[in-house]
Amino acid sequence: MSRLPPLGVPLPPPPEDPEEFGNSLGKRGEALVAKDLEQRGWPSIERNAKHSGVELDLVAQDRHHCLIVEVKSSRALHPECNLQPKQMERLFRAARTLGGKGKQALLLLGTIRFVQNRAVELCYFRIQAE
Repeated sequence: MSRLPPLGVPLPPPPEDPEEFGNSLGKRGEALVAKDLEQRGWPSIERNAKHSGVELDLVAQDRHHCLIVEVKSSRALHPECNLQPKQMERLFRAARTLGGKGKQALLLLGTIRFVQNRAVELCYFRIQAE
């Protein structure tokens, strides 16, 4: 699918208004990933949506796909290290439910790294069950 972002490749994040969310790195990260997905043509992005009792950071859908994105924002070098096993179990449960509605569920981790309170790097990783 051409609208999927490249996986494992550091990208420059879209421009942001740092005043929009103040010091909340989590909210700023979610807004930046949502903005990036919108620029890639993903319609109907839900934020903090509840599915199967799981709160999902971002859910974007089209006719054939359901893209579920867990966002991790950090000042550390590797924000992806903040994804815990219990979170992954809940994400897999939600993906199974959403994928069972006739759409292919794709599960991504979107990471945003901040340096000196500025977003400097956006990266996506595919999350798959082992």
